[in-house]
Amino acid sequence: MIFTVSSSLRVASLAAMLLVFRVLQGAGAAECSHAQAIMGQLRAQKRGQAFALYGLVAVLAPSIGPTLGGWITTTFLA
Repeated sequence: MIFTVSSSLRVASLAAMLLVFRVLQGAGAAECSHAQAIMGQLRAQKRGQAFALYGLVAVLAPSIGPTLGGWITTTFLA
């Protein structure tokens, strides 16, 4: 949640604000380890499915995110 909110707030006009939101974004990245710890406590039948979905998002997000963000920026903010 912290990561998502700080990601949306880092569209800032001042360099200092951008720096602060990037630091918050890094602090919010600790949520990833919590999610994996929770998934590790699932039943064996559901654990594989949960880690597969998590891995799918982890692989696709870096490729789709910048493309979608660029499109949103050029379409709605230009």
